[in-house]
Amino acid sequence: MTLKMKFLGYKTEKIRPLNDTRAIEAGANFLSEAFIFSVAASIIIAETWRSHSNAKNRRNHVDDALENLENKTQVLSVSMGLKRHTEYQQQPTVVALPGISVN
Repeated sequence: MTLKMKFLGYKTEKIRPLNDTRAIEAGANFLSEAFIFSVAASIIIAETWRSHSNAKNRRNHVDDALENLENKTQVLSVSMGLKRHTEYQQQPTVVALPGISVN
């Protein structure tokens, strides 16, 4: 590493070792921040999963309701067609022949 530093034109600096208390403090700080980050990340992932699940359930509910309405519309259409057909068949048909009057 010192060869690379000299080659790039940087000065080599001596790094003083940490004393025990500062090392423990830095490690504890790192662990606490890592814990907080992992909790926040897991909450974000759980919320994303929950909202996706709710949206999927809502979509399924709307699809089911739409299919139900389409089925009802089809049944009503068939029933109206049958009603018109039976009304048409129940009408008396009068055939007028030329020269014959119907009273």
